[in-house]
Amino acid sequence: MRMKLSVALLAVAPLLVGQAAFAQAADDFKPASTNTPGQEYPKISSDLRAIFRVNAPDAQKVQVAVGKNFDMSRDTSGFWMVTTPPLVPGFHYYSIIIDGATVNDPNSETFFGVSKMMSGIEVPAPDQEFFERKLLPLEQREDLCRTGAVGRPKWLPDALCVLGVSA
Repeated sequence: MRMKLSVALLAVAPLLVGQAAFAQAADDFKPASTNTPGQEYPKISSDLRAIFRVNAPDAQKVQVAVGKNFDMSRDTSGFWMVTTPPLVPGFHYYSIIIDGATVNDPNSETFFGVSKMMSGIEVPAPDQEFFERKLLPLEQREDLCRTGAVGRPKWLPDALCVLGVSA
């Protein structure tokens, strides 16, 4: 009896540990940099998974198409949600498919690609901090901000030169 219980516990232990690790990873999701102002979704985790969420209470089937189609699940309030496997770092065009109709995600900025406006999501590389602004080194600021400097970007306002922040 004791042997059977030990074998059963050994068989179940990896599942419990796996679920705990999955729940732990889900806590670090952040809104994507490509969301429209004030929108919480889509979100990206440090392990590059994305959560998409759409309000479509009367829909029968909702999917997100980002590389491939992922079926979304509806909650009791009419929101549909899915967590993708890890995505490749970089920019991805995507769309929402609601009962067969392809639409843009109202939570995301739209970008012109594949000959039409589409939702987009930026998946940051694990070794890069896309969500934070950084100061340019002093030498680079001086070079960029020198009046008449060759190669000074036209979009670089004088105020940024005084503050020393990257645009």
